[in-house]
Amino acid sequence: MHWMNVNGGHRGKMKSVTGMIRYPMLTSTLVAALTLLGGVVTPVSAQTSPALILIPSVGERCTSSSLTVNGGRQGAPFANAEGTVIVTNSSNSTCYLSGSPSVALLRSDGKSLQVRFAGLTHRAHLPLRLPMGDSAGITTYWSNWCGKNPGPLDVRLTLKDDGVTVTGPFNGPPAYNYVPLCDNKKRPSSIQIVTGFHIDG
Repeated sequence: MHWMNVNGGHRGKMKSVTGMIRYPMLTSTLVAALTLLGGVVTPVSAQTSPALILIPSVGERCTSSSLTVNGGRQGAPFANAEGTVIVTNSSNSTCYLSGSPSVALLRSDGKSLQVRFAGLTHRAHLPLRLPMGDSAGITTYWSNWCGKNPGPLDVRLTLKDDGVTVTGPFNGPPAYNYVPLCDNKKRPSSIQIVTGFHIDG
């Protein structure tokens, strides 16, 4: 693990703990993180804000080859389609989800459906530890589809910061293959993430 300055400060392995003295209020938090996660701390430049975030090292992050994805969609208020996207660690070791997710919908032939990604309304507390065989979910809302029923769909999940892209079926389970109703033909269809990565239970 690395601690990184969110305002652009340098990062790297820390050779001593003297840098922690600058921010004594954070010392107990850093020590706890190191104890639990076996990470390393990056001191923050004196010229920048002391805001810190925990960043998994490259070897600890989930990759495209370590993840599988599947999902489904069901009816929701205002004729939206509420989707559940399940991400599973299919590797033989624990990895960390750390990138900001985005989603896109694909037809069964692999071509993109004309649905605009409308962003992420609720960010999860990342990184999220995902042991071997465990899963995490995100919740999406797809709205205003005015075309023909597109048939079976895939969902493509991208974690841009980590260079991760993984695609899987989006027709259920969970849920099924609901398509949202047309609300306004002059507006584009859109999908947004309303709940970031979470582990139920």
